[in-house]
Amino acid sequence: MAGVDPNLSSFSALPPHWTVQSLLDDEDISWGIECMFGSIACRHPSSLRLLSRVLASVAYSVEWIKEVSVTNRSHPFLAIPILQKPDLLARLKGKVTLEASVFMPKATGIPPHVSQLNLMTSLLELCQTTLEKVNDQAETIRLSIFEALEERALENGHITRSNIQDILEKFRANISTDVTRQLELLRSEGFGRNPEVRVLENQRQEEQGQTFNFFTYQGRFWDVPEDFEFPIGIKRSTGWHLWLQGIPAYQRQDENGMLMQEARIKPFRKFLPSRLPKKVADVFKLHWRPVYSLMEDGILSTRITELLTSEEINGLYEEGTENMKRKVSYIFENVKFHHKEWTLATWSFYIGRHQIMKMGTDEDKRHLPEPNKNSRCHQPGRKRRAAPLLTRCRRTPKGAKK
Repeated sequence: MAGVDPNLSSFSALPPHWTVQSLLDDEDISWGIECMFGSIACRHPSSLRLLSRVLASVAYSVEWIKEVSVTNRSHPFLAIPILQKPDLLARLKGKVTLEASVFMPKATGIPPHVSQLNLMTSLLELCQTTLEKVNDQAETIRLSIFEALEERALENGHITRSNIQDILEKFRANISTDVTRQLELLRSEGFGRNPEVRVLENQRQEEQGQTFNFFTYQGRFWDVPEDFEFPIGIKRSTGWHLWLQGIPAYQRQDENGMLMQEARIKPFRKFLPSRLPKKVADVFKLHWRPVYSLMEDGILSTRITELLTSEEINGLYEEGTENMKRKVSYIFENVKFHHKEWTLATWSFYIGRHQIMKMGTDEDKRHLPEPNKNSRCHQPGRKRRAAPLLTRCRRTPKGAKK
């Protein structure tokens, strides 16, 4: 069921499990369950132990999850809320193990031949280690003799090539350290940078201790990195976390494909289409902004900060859902609409003006704003008369009368 090959010695490996005795009393595990599963844990308290096992697998495999989300920028992994809390994940990973413990002493249902495979693997590793040590022994002896000769030559007052190389390396390191220190001092005082860049850096959006940077490429400042893509197949409840909190722990890759330092992406509700790449701006305007602007309408902006707890986010989500029920009630009243399974693209379609005018109730239509030039229905006008077709001139054959 776990997808492990029974012909390998790793078949007897234990699943990721906690080293904590009382799972539900641990603050980090309780917080992780709340961030990871949200309302599921509240509605189904009997499943907390099962959810804790799933959380253990997520905490153990977090590096692989990050690699997948970095490789495929539109992967739904990017929207997992707990990935935006690296400090919590680091603490949780320290409490997860694959080794046998008093809480999970051994794996059950293991065929007898797997133990033989484990023994053969251990013997193979021992032989490989012995062979590597024998191969390294000759190099170790050579280096030891070389160092002894170098020490004896230095004691006798002789200068060798190795001594000169060490002296030059130390001199270069000292110069590099001094130059770096002076450059950092100049940068801290604002020298060597464009004044416009310093102004924009001072205009970083700060709200209750949370700072989000701009990104620079193509000679402009942007709200998102150059390789950013919205995760696909996102449901309304999952995207609500990104709309309010953004992606504080966004991972990027360098030219060699290695993970770079985490970048902080601001809450999606603060995006400006003019500061988004063309494809990203189109998705934002068509799928994200219509849905969550409708939910956010009626909620005081002072109540929305980047330091919201999971419980507060879920509370605002329920309040935003009530706002939608008042303005697009036909969606929630129609039993044929399985709106809980809808993605943001489907939601944005059904809350559009055309669909409300076609299927909405009278109360839904009264909540519609005044039509603008983009949403105004075009009145049928006079049909333009088609231009007459030009008749082709028949060429008269040679010798015939005209």
